[in-house]
Amino acid sequence: MLKVVGAVIVFALNILIARALGVEGAGLYFMALSVVMIASVLARVGMDVPLIKFIAASAARQEHGRIQSIYRSGVLTVALGSGTLSIALFMATEPLASGLFGAPDLVQPLRVMALGVISFSLMTIIAESLKGLHRVALSVLVSAIFYPLVTIALVWPLCIHFGPAGAGIAFVTGTAIAGLVASVFWKKFQPVSQGELFPYAKLWKSAHPLWVMSIVNRGLMPWGPLFMLGIWWTAEDSGVFGAATRISAILSMLLIAVNMSLAPKFSELYAQGKIRSMETVARRFALLVTVGASPLFVLFLLAGDRVLALFGPGFEVGHFALAILVVGQIANVVCGSVAYILIMAGQESDVRFATIVSAVVLLVLGWLLIPSLGMEGAALAASASVIVNNLIGFAFVYSRLRIVTIPFLPRRRVAVE
Repeated sequence: MLKVVGAVIVFALNILIARALGVEGAGLYFMALSVVMIASVLARVGMDVPLIKFIAASAARQEHGRIQSIYRSGVLTVALGSGTLSIALFMATEPLASGLFGAPDLVQPLRVMALGVISFSLMTIIAESLKGLHRVALSVLVSAIFYPLVTIALVWPLCIHFGPAGAGIAFVTGTAIAGLVASVFWKKFQPVSQGELFPYAKLWKSAHPLWVMSIVNRGLMPWGPLFMLGIWWTAEDSGVFGAATRISAILSMLLIAVNMSLAPKFSELYAQGKIRSMETVARRFALLVTVGASPLFVLFLLAGDRVLALFGPGFEVGHFALAILVVGQIANVVCGSVAYILIMAGQESDVRFATIVSAVVLLVLGWLLIPSLGMEGAALAASASVIVNNLIGFAFVYSRLRIVTIPFLPRRRVAVE
């Protein structure tokens, strides 16, 4: 429920930015945001899920020293990676804006938001660590509600005075404050304690294959089409498509919320050999999310132009792209938590294979379709990659564990229990 509330707040934030900046200004902001989000995924080096996995396992055994060791290793790794990429992005702002995107007005927003690589990355990794302690509500409160609320409070006056760069300032400030609040929560619920150190090599071994998954699932698939559209088309097209992607992403918010709660549970059930219970939980929540998302699916599919009109004049032209994006998101919802099941079962290599294939699909279709079809081509590439990723993940879950996650398909007998 907190994640749903957060999705509404983020939706309101995007509408506020679009109405304050207009189609072109919103396009510049979304282009800068796409660069920052991709850089943040690179900076986190796949640490998100392993932190949940290992912290949850250590918490179940009351190994507080190992918990602190895991947390410190993850945060220091991400701090180093995000700091390095933030500096690199700041220095490369002009070549990226003028050379790659052909948009000199992108320079200032991108320079400001380069700092967001650090603030967003650290906020995210600390929030993920809280999930490992089963403090899911606090994690969502920080990353999905507190951050956008702070940003909303700042964004209108900053946009009025500084344009797209003002939206960037609000983003950096909101994520930085939320990260500080998350660190306070961590210290409160996991005070510093001595104990056995957790081997960094084990953490990196789990994160390494997931890095590819993170780059594709959290960087390339949600932000890659917008990034490529900005290269071949105008800032106005990027603004419209950015609004359409933010709307379609609402459909998967329930699934993301479920994954936050279920990731530690899948880890525990698999460690106990309760494969049948894993399937039961996965199917029930996939059905719940599908039913919950269905009214929005129909609304966005049939009245997408009216929804886009909330962002202001000129955004309605993206209704066909929105319809295509919605199809990909509903497929994601129906397949359920396939990636998290594989990860918690130690099958990270399967997830890596699925993400590599979907990345190839996205890049090839983007290269073929976006130059000629614009935002509709970007939407086709995005939806195709999401569908391919989920179908491959579903096939691996069935092959490895005999689990059927799609709630509308009959269950199979589980070989191991």
